Amino acid sequence: MKKKIETLALSLILIGLAAGPKVDAIAFRGQKPMLNNAPYDLSLGITEELSVTLTHKGPATDYFITFGPGSSGDAAARQMLNDLGEVIQYNVYDNEIAGNILKDGPDPENVLSGSFPAVTQGGPVTETKTFSIIVPPEQFPPAGTYTDTVTLSLYEGSFDNPIGPTGSTVEMSLRVVMEEIIELSLVPPGGVFDSNFQSPQTLDFGYIYPDQTYTRSIDVLARANTPYDLSISSSNSGVMTHVDQNDPSTIPYQLSSNGTPVDLSTGDQLIAGAAGPSGWTGDRYSLIFETMDYAGAAELPSEGDYQDTLTITITAN
Repeated sequence: MKKKIETLALSLILIGLAAGPKVDAIAFRGQKPMLNNAPYDLSLGITEELSVTLTHKGPATDYFITFGPGSSGDAAARQMLNDLGEVIQYNVYDNEIAGNILKDGPDPENVLSGSFPAVTQGGPVTETKTFSIIVPPEQFPPAGTYTDTVTLSLYEGSFDNPIGPTGSTVEMSLRVVMEEIIELSLVPPGGVFDSNFQSPQTLDFGYIYPDQTYTRSIDVLARANTPYDLSISSSNSGVMTHVDQNDPSTIPYQLSSNGTPVDLSTGDQLIAGAAGPSGWTGDRYSLIFETMDYAGAAELPSEGDYQDTLTITITAN
């Protein structure tokens, strides 16, 4: 007897549709925000508006962006650092007027927020959000380049009712350049650094009598964000000479800097060597000039006007 063998064949047809690149419902797109080699202005600081672009395709959604703390670990006190760990303070704000610091909370004002409408047809739509980098003025760090990197993270939903992170992040790079600065200011004793108090300045002893001494003083403020040397020289080697070049009469005087005698008879004299860097207010050098009692001199100086010219020089070390 023949055995009947039944067979069963199944056909499986695999079909698919080639798709373009996956587009996240909402994501960062485009150029990374960057502050590149911005020069630091002592008087004005830096205020720079940056932006980040988002794309969206899909159902309508709210979103918000948080800002990481950067190298300082504290978003309320951000820092840019140089290679030696020296610091320039800065922060990130929603705008330069409102002044809300952008970070990861705890309030809605501390993040950038927005919303997208539903987009189901065509390509994704984009939106640009702006914010401000502010580096306050009157910082005086050493010369060099200062950097920081801040991570921006994108979340779906509102800050008060978040859906969750989208997984989309972007790194913001910040780079500020502090130029080498060496400045001098001649001010009245105890005065503050003032760029209007430059040279020449005049110390007038008035009428000088042989049996008396007379004292005048002035402060030199040296402001430098690099090590420096400060020197002083006298055109007449430490004496005041008669304005009549044919008259050999002189009136000697003594100079001290911060209480230390300075001998001007032998050319340039170092007041401070390898000093600094200074702070914003500058290093103070109190110069005191005192005329000498010459009542017992063999020959008294002629009547008339006397003068000496001193040159104070600051040099980057």
